[in-house]
Amino acid sequence: MTTQPKKDANRAIIDNVWKLGDPATVEATFHKMLLQAKVLKDTAACLYILSQIALAQAIQSNFDDAHKTLDEAEALLTPEYEIARVKILLERGVFFRQAGNIQEAIAHLKKAYVFSIEHDLDLAAIEAAHLIAIAAQTPAEKLAWNQRAIDVAENSNDNQAKAWLSQLYKALERDKNG
Repeated sequence: MTTQPKKDANRAIIDNVWKLGDPATVEATFHKMLLQAKVLKDTAACLYILSQIALAQAIQSNFDDAHKTLDEAEALLTPEYEIARVKILLERGVFFRQAGNIQEAIAHLKKAYVFSIEHDLDLAAIEAAHLIAIAAQTPAEKLAWNQRAIDVAENSNDNQAKAWLSQLYKALERDKNG
């Protein structure tokens, strides 16, 4: 079972916070929203808001704070939050990559890929494989991970997963041509 924030309207409100522009303002606004979600004991909303706080922190190059925020989110995880678990792994991978720690980035992205495959989370598996291909150090690794992403997308019943195919084919072709 995959659990998302309870209402799409709540997620739309959360997503609109990014329109404020300045990452520090965005982060402060998310912290206020997190307090409300905690009062309501809405774990799904807390997880999503924490991921957005971490993203705002990473945009400001506050990677240590971003990882601490993801630690806070991780502490809230229970088995029903499969998507949140994989998103935390993906975000950690991205944050490590942005900070220049490619080995740690790839390690977290590989964990996200394996978890996604094991839990039939095609969209997350594609994203993980694609991000690994971007971070990969050799052309052979880039090609292999792009091909894995394509294989998942081609065999998926999820239209959002299939929507990745054009981008993935372009990435594969780019990597083939160096």
